Amino acid sequence: MMKFTKKVALEVAINAIENSVLPNWSFTEGEETLSISKAEAIEKLQKMIEQLESKSNAPKKPTKVQEANEGVKGVILATLQEIGKPVTITELMASNEELSPTKISAQKVSSLVTQMVKADTLVRTEEKRKAYFSVAQG
Repeated sequence: MMKFTKKVALEVAINAIENSVLPNWSFTEGEETLSISKAEAIEKLQKMIEQLESKSNAPKKPTKVQEANEGVKGVILATLQEIGKPVTITELMASNEELSPTKISAQKVSSLVTQMVKADTLVRTEEKRKAYFSVAQG
């Protein structure tokens, strides 16, 4: 279902102005009146659409939490490379002080490991309904 966004609202306004029989539009504030031609109004609205599009296409900077999570992911990767065999989240956390339960929750480590599996950095295998993680080869 399509959303009623600012861009859609601006396009509706442009369409309304184009199909209007009025040659000029006016805006009054206090004692002052501003007269605007159809072309000026349409041009201004199109520029506003361009600004919205350029803003939405601008590259986004990662948040502080995302940057911190990237550091933890590096620790996870280094720890798994050091261990050299598939391990559970619990074993992973026990093998590195930075990943200990006093510094980071198992839920957060699990979430980050899952992100790394989805990014094909790590491999998840199951044995007897228990998940093991290792570094992806290649």
